[in-house]
Amino acid sequence: GNGYKLIGYTVNHNGGWYEGAFVGGAKGATLKNLHFTDVNVNLNSDSGVKAAVVLGYAPEACTLSKITMEGNVHISGKGDYKYFEFGGLSYYLNGTATSCYNKMNITADVTAPSGEIEIAGISTFVTGGPIKSCRNYGDITVNAKTDAYTKVSVLGIASSLNKFTSCRNTGDLKVTFLDGCKVGGLTIAGIADNSDETMTS
Repeated sequence: GNGYKLIGYTVNHNGGWYEGAFVGGAKGATLKNLHFTDVNVNLNSDSGVKAAVVLGYAPEACTLSKITMEGNVHISGKGDYKYFEFGGLSYYLNGTATSCYNKMNITADVTAPSGEIEIAGISTFVTGGPIKSCRNYGDITVNAKTDAYTKVSVLGIASSLNKFTSCRNTGDLKVTFLDGCKVGGLTIAGIADNSDETMTS
């Protein structure tokens, strides 16, 4: 990236299933020194979403460093037995992330009976690691209509990782359940929902 800015990254989707990111998928790749400003992502789906801004599906040893995202993301729609997953940096990362900052505000207005809603400032799923010196400054807001089989997770940094070092969340994390719905499971965490090994400052 050489420190250049990508200004005005925009995605507008209205319809069925959406899966994607600026780089849709990668194996063993290195992404660094990238700055996304004026991000404007609007995803409306009746079948579900699995998306990110920078990197989508990365199943093998990717390295992400010094990446910043600024702007707004809005996810809406409904879908039975479907998933609404969004990670600011990545939605599936096997690898490491260092000094990556999410400054986007992410809002989800979704109906998901018997599915899963998971929003994270950095990544919804991470394996490998570590995640080091990453920050979430953006607000994450979820307004959901769910039933007893729906799991809702809002995470400042990421999910399912073995090691976090010097990570921080200062954004507001908020979930509102609409009248009349049932809650199958709820997790709100400033850093992560679980860590198999260590978290260090």
